[in-house]
Amino acid sequence: MGRSLYDLLEVSEIASDEVIHAAYSRLSEKLKTKIAKEDAPDAEVQLKAIHDAYRMLSNPQSRKRYDDSLAMKNVVYEEEAPFWTKTKVALLGVLVVLAIGAYAKHSRDIEREQTERARIAADQAEKDRQVKLEEEKIRLEREQEMQSRQDAAQQQVQIERDRRYADAISSRVNQGQSYTLQRTEREQRAEQQRADYEQRRQEQEARRQVEAEKRKLQQLEYENHTNRPAITVVPRR
Repeated sequence: MGRSLYDLLEVSEIASDEVIHAAYSRLSEKLKTKIAKEDAPDAEVQLKAIHDAYRMLSNPQSRKRYDDSLAMKNVVYEEEAPFWTKTKVALLGVLVVLAIGAYAKHSRDIEREQTERARIAADQAEKDRQVKLEEEKIRLEREQEMQSRQDAAQQQVQIERDRRYADAISSRVNQGQSYTLQRTEREQRAEQQRADYEQRRQEQEARRQVEAEKRKLQQLEYENHTNRPAITVVPRR
């Protein structure tokens, strides 16, 4: 006699719904772990089988029909009836259909999960790219700001140098103008002194000539009185 759905779930035929649910959860988690680790090649088949068994036994109506068919199978077995009965064939067909549906659903779930993971990965990659672009933008803005500050500082230094150079040129020009003015003043003073000296010399010469004329007149007057030869006096220069 083959294994029943209760045997697949490792529970008795009189197990409660809670016990069946707990057994299904335990077995499904165990098989899923094996599938993830690729530990058992037939783990997916076993998972589909216990899933179909749980669906059958978790529903009261389907469980009652299954219990009735199981009881009838036991009776037929005791009466040594043929193994492949219509009930067995029908149940096997139901199990096959359930297994195919469960496999298709499982495949669709895996495909949806893979698609969702790919979408999430793409979204995360796009977010990371946007973050990198924003960081690069901020870095470029900071570099441009620093370059602008350096250019402004260099421009200020150049302006200060040009101002100092202009001040030096202006100072030299002022010094040159002051020197020219002082030289002109010195030349004017020297010219005035020469003019004053020449005027004083001329005045002294005029006075000497007047004195000489006076002495000459006095000499003439003296000679006229004394009838003596006149003595010419030559003035010294």
